[in-house]
Amino acid sequence: MVMLMDAIESELQASAAAVIGALGRGNGLDLIAADRLKKALRLAAQAWSDSPTISKSAANLFVDLAWGIDSQSYAYRGDEAEQIKAFADEVADLVRACVPI
Repeated sequence: MVMLMDAIESELQASAAAVIGALGRGNGLDLIAADRLKKALRLAAQAWSDSPTISKSAANLFVDLAWGIDSQSYAYRGDEAEQIKAFADEVADLVRACVPI
């Protein structure tokens, strides 16, 4: 199970970096990277559903992930900014599914 969690965490980190990197470079929302991040979050939620905790690295990523994506929307205008904000909201929902309450 540790190997599976490591693979999931690696994909979470890489896909989040791809999304935030594209936004930060002014390239807009990379839809392929966004789908990759959503898939990684869904896999994490499924893999961690029986665990009362998540790893520190996942927690560190989750703390600022949706907020970081949303904050990048202010560098864009119109529909593009709204698309980024909507994606940030979707990411926030997916993160909540990963975190035991």
